[in-house]
Amino acid sequence: MDSERRLQRLYADDSGMSPVVGVALMIAITVALAAVTVAMLLGVADPGIAPTQDTAVSLDSTNAGTALVPEVTGSNDVDVRLNGESIATVDGNATGREIFLPTAPGDEVMLVTENEDATVLVREQFEAGEAGDFVAYYPFTGGGTTVEDHSRNGNDGTFQNSPQWVETGQGSALEFDGSDDYVAVDDLKTAGVGDVEEFTVAVTFEVDSNGDVQQLVEHNSGSEEWHIETTNDDALQFAVNWEDGHKIRTADDIIEPDKTYVAVGTYDGETYRLYLNGTEVANATYTSDVNMGEMQLGKNDPDDIQYFDGRMYEFRLYYTAFDDHQVEMLTRVLE
Repeated sequence: MDSERRLQRLYADDSGMSPVVGVALMIAITVALAAVTVAMLLGVADPGIAPTQDTAVSLDSTNAGTALVPEVTGSNDVDVRLNGESIATVDGNATGREIFLPTAPGDEVMLVTENEDATVLVREQFEAGEAGDFVAYYPFTGGGTTVEDHSRNGNDGTFQNSPQWVETGQGSALEFDGSDDYVAVDDLKTAGVGDVEEFTVAVTFEVDSNGDVQQLVEHNSGSEEWHIETTNDDALQFAVNWEDGHKIRTADDIIEPDKTYVAVGTYDGETYRLYLNGTEVANATYTSDVNMGEMQLGKNDPDDIQYFDGRMYEFRLYYTAFDDHQVEMLTRVLE
């Protein structure tokens, strides 16, 4: 099988507010797909070769991740994989249809033919600034007493007391004891912007106990507080301005110990929404900017209460709002 690939990068500013550098990746893939036909002539098999098929896609950086758009599709389906996991298929009906990929810095996208050869057509790794408009990104891999911000915005977190790096069947995680462990991010760097018009926060977590308020993430700046927390009646709550009562939540008795959840809160400047495991559970209106400021993972800010008892597997904070489909795809990656 003969394979030829052309890759071109074009850089442009993708958002007036954000520091992310938009990236347009134009990928043209030409693959010779061989099909054998047998003709019997005087008892001798005469193989024929099918004509060359072209598959061309564009990969364009967006505020939420990466948009893959098939420009030309061939006769063979192509499997789209994010970090080795199948996330979409490019088939003959996919031309012009955008496929959203919730990429993050360090992620790898592969396009692989869905045939016996499973030929890798494209293998592309994304750097910071190419894979979404992040404020902070913590995959919770590493060691020491610092949580590295993989978005390279410098929003590293510092251990307070003794959170523990652990490996579980779910993957690497940061474990909090529910007593005094938390992570402090002193001042979120947002490219000189103190307030943002929209944002999305996502966290994968599991609790070891319930029945108490536990903060997954909280920001408090004067009278402005946004957070995601579990409540004392085992609901999940998302607030964009808690002091003024702008908060939404799931029903009671939802969060149970030793189960993994993906919580996503998103705000587009008019409506804020809460999703649990990819499903929207509540929404309400709010029309003010939101302050980023400092942030704490695993504790109330500023009081020494409401400590988180469990594990966090991944945390993402974006400058941009996500729609329903983007949240669904993000949840698939974070689960």
